[in-house]
Amino acid sequence: GIFALKDIKKGEKLMAIPRHAQFGPPEDDYSRCGTARSLARDYVNGPEESDFWPYVKYVFEVFPHHELASAWSQAGKDLIKNIVGTELEPQEFGVGSYASECTENGYYDPREEDWPEDLLNAAFHIVWARCWYELCIPVYDNVNHANGYLKNMDQLHDSRTHPDFDVVALRDVKAGEQMFLSYNECNDYTCRGIKYTYITPQIFSIFGFIEYYSGSQRWDFVTSPPDADEDEEEENILFQIDLASTQCADSNAEPQ
Repeated sequence: GIFALKDIKKGEKLMAIPRHAQFGPPEDDYSRCGTARSLARDYVNGPEESDFWPYVKYVFEVFPHHELASAWSQAGKDLIKNIVGTELEPQEFGVGSYASECTENGYYDPREEDWPEDLLNAAFHIVWARCWYELCIPVYDNVNHANGYLKNMDQLHDSRTHPDFDVVALRDVKAGEQMFLSYNECNDYTCRGIKYTYITPQIFSIFGFIEYYSGSQRWDFVTSPPDADEDEEEENILFQIDLASTQCADSNAEPQ
């Protein structure tokens, strides 16, 4: 994580990361899969050919990408499924593999690339865990996730209209406090319309962790009214747990 070394005022600029310092795919392969291929290529090429070598080396060799839900063993996934049961979310874990998501018809042909499958899977998981869709933002992607009052920083602009990443404090932050951003309630287009659907269970299914209980969690479950007809649509009920409600940073949440 990243921590404040001194008191920070609301609105203070914390980061300014220009587009040329962001890691992404080539224009002719602009996708998460393209970013994964670029990461794998840079890792294979090494420090002599990679402009992002310290970052690439870190995400492959230090960042625990093997802890993501996609990289869990089948026995581990089965255990979680038994705990969750059949009526609660998440019912699926992880985001698949490089072979299932990035090759035609989900078939992996070793002749397609010169790199081993485990390298491509690692790159694919790194992109899902650290990147904002196609772009990996060094330094910014070391900030951990939280919602509610714990969330204290965000992008100033939407990355579609402002290619440079300008990041500001959302509230006053005390020295020593950990900095948090949100994976699903952010100012970027990647967060549009997902803060009531991509919630605590879905974040767990992708990243393999449960959101901080001392911040804010959102859960939902599907139910039918007691007198509902068989063909009547089920209702999705959403509720939020926020232990810091008196200081809630999400005061603009829409009523449900």
